[in-house]
Amino acid sequence: MKVPRLKRTKPRIFKLAYAKKKPSKPLSRRLRPFYDEIVFRKIKADFTSRIRTLHTLLAGRPGLGSHIRELVVQEAGDQACLSLVEIKTVFACFGNLQVLSLRVHGPEWLEATLPEGLDTKTGLPNSTVSLTIVASTTQRCDAYDPVRLGALVQLPNLPKLALDFRSKYKAIEDLSRTNSDLVLPNVTNLSVGLPKVPSSVNAFVGCFPHVRKLTLTSHADAPDFATALASIESPAEVVELTIRASPKTGWRSPDELAAFSSLDSLLAVAKKSDISANALIALLGDEGVCPTIKTLRLNNLFAKAPGHSPHRSVFHRIKMAMDPHDILDEFVLPQWTTAFPCRKSYEVVQAAKKAGVDIKGSVLDAMKIQAEHDSLAELFLIVSLVTGVLCFAAPSIVSVVTPSFVSYILGVLCFAVAACQPVGFFGVYRERPRLFKGFLRINGVLVSAAVLCSLAIIIVSAAKHSTGVDNCTALFSADNTDTTANTICNIWTWIQIGIMGLLFVLVGLCQVYFVCYTSIYASEQRLDHAKYDTVYSHAAEEIRASGLYDSSYNYAAGRPSYSQDELSDPTRPSFAAEHGRNLSKSSGLRNELARGETQEYLNELEAGQGGGPDRRQVGKLRKGGGGSGGGGGGQAAPVGYADDDYSQQQQYDYNGYEGGFRPPHESSEMHRPRY
Repeated sequence: MKVPRLKRTKPRIFKLAYAKKKPSKPLSRRLRPFYDEIVFRKIKADFTSRIRTLHTLLAGRPGLGSHIRELVVQEAGDQACLSLVEIKTVFACFGNLQVLSLRVHGPEWLEATLPEGLDTKTGLPNSTVSLTIVASTTQRCDAYDPVRLGALVQLPNLPKLALDFRSKYKAIEDLSRTNSDLVLPNVTNLSVGLPKVPSSVNAFVGCFPHVRKLTLTSHADAPDFATALASIESPAEVVELTIRASPKTGWRSPDELAAFSSLDSLLAVAKKSDISANALIALLGDEGVCPTIKTLRLNNLFAKAPGHSPHRSVFHRIKMAMDPHDILDEFVLPQWTTAFPCRKSYEVVQAAKKAGVDIKGSVLDAMKIQAEHDSLAELFLIVSLVTGVLCFAAPSIVSVVTPSFVSYILGVLCFAVAACQPVGFFGVYRERPRLFKGFLRINGVLVSAAVLCSLAIIIVSAAKHSTGVDNCTALFSADNTDTTANTICNIWTWIQIGIMGLLFVLVGLCQVYFVCYTSIYASEQRLDHAKYDTVYSHAAEEIRASGLYDSSYNYAAGRPSYSQDELSDPTRPSFAAEHGRNLSKSSGLRNELARGETQEYLNELEAGQGGGPDRRQVGKLRKGGGGSGGGGGGQAAPVGYADDDYSQQQQYDYNGYEGGFRPPHESSEMHRPRY
């Protein structure tokens, strides 16, 4: 390591970079020591400049594409950044591509992957096993027409297909040409997005006779799953059904679910869905729509409670924490909806238990956290009642020298706090955000008044300690001049004041925790109802469906990122501008792996064993991007419906505009602590 800029590089990298043969065309002169052992297995291009960099790289080194197994492309803007010829040139280099995910707007990508012509060959290789396309285009009217998708027959090894065409066209009147002989028996995992306007999507769904896993995503306010489910050729073979939708109140599950006789292993309601609890109850039991269901997986809700150990209570963690607000910040409350409120979730659980159905999923955790919140509200009531009763019925404390009416005031305040708790219970049970907000204000004022009154009693008693000692001596000693009696009373009164102070700290922390927790719940409840009221706004839905709206828009940089961050963080306002370092957490070219195992991987592929990405990863891509469009990359995976997270994978720093990889001494990886 005589080169100064490589002194901090891990020795393992040099060991992997041992050259067995002289490199022919390295990406950069500075990368020459690493070139022989590094190839690409996964590539993600989620911005215009990165897509162009990918095309430039493959044009100079076509052999690089033979090592790529997974490609993710997320196009920004309505116009394609590459022409049809350039896109076909890119796909021609991917001879061993297995997984392709596209989120595009221009028609060029669709024409390259799924050409409309019957005699036109698709640009995808036969090795493709997973294809995901989310497209919004104005060029293809009725994009689900089986005649237009006949190119899928050219992919005989394709078992997983996900299509979501949000075409911006007027409703077609004639669907007679949708009759087609297209049959795709090899596809067993199918995901389809149901558009708002009439289309041939039902005829397309009927082209898969052996579907075992089916995912239906409806973009309409009134989901029409019935016709799509009725179009399945072999409903008895479907074992897993995933429904994504946000229907209006009163929506019920379609009766066509009764034909899915093998749907006994799993019925999944995916996250970001608002399915009616009454519709789920109608599915269960011998008299339900789908009596064969044995497992019901509900992932439509998410919640998180603070905790580092399941054996320690929340109060113990608050006591041990430096700041109780640190614990409160860790809470993520479930977002109950009007169609799926908290009380209905218990009815679903009871109906499932009665029908012998096993419920799984994140909704159970959400219910537990909600129950913890309810228990905190009950503690409000208990603490208030006990304190109020003690203020009136407990014997006098000799160290307390305040007038008796002060204790009565504290008791009245505690009883008032207890009296307003049923209002909070009613606000939670009936989903009344305004009522609960009013309860929160009244409860906060009363609790604050009670805490301040208690603090005043303790401070006055400590300030008039001598008076308390005199009262103690007069009560327990016949001789007020007895030195021993004065000493004992002096110690005893200080002990009583210390106990009162300790109880004040403990009860005060609990009350602060209760108030903060209910405040968080109230804000989440109002947010949920506000979001629910906007679900059925056609204008907002059109903006979201168009792909032009993005809550992660970087107003400082002046360009959108077209990511899915608004789904992962719905509470973040759309006008919030982020720091550039946080906006670019994805690089254009990703996951370089050891070439030494490439031949072994290809041998396994030819033998039919498949092969995943090499687990040996050395380095990490730079999170700034330099000249590679570092300000606009999104974190969320643009891959159809799966929430893939590519941010945890390690890559090298790549800078497309500077001619290759950034040297290690300038990499963000080099600034990390070494272990």
